[in-house]
Amino acid sequence: MGDPARRRYGPRTPACRQFLTAQAHAINACDFLVVETVLLKRLYVLVFIEHGTRRLHLGGVTAHPPGM
Repeated sequence: MGDPARRRYGPRTPACRQFLTAQAHAINACDFLVVETVLLKRLYVLVFIEHGTRRLHLGGVTAHPPGM
């Protein structure tokens, strides 16, 4: 039959969806992008997104990140 907790709180259950909807204003994510410019320069971009408002925040842009 499987784990009862998994059945109750899996990613597709109403309880999980309700929790994520209620907490969306506090959930943030980040992404590290590589952007090629028209002049064939490579830029590294760090962006953050607020899931509740869907706003993007620019964390920084550099052509030479440390450690690369």
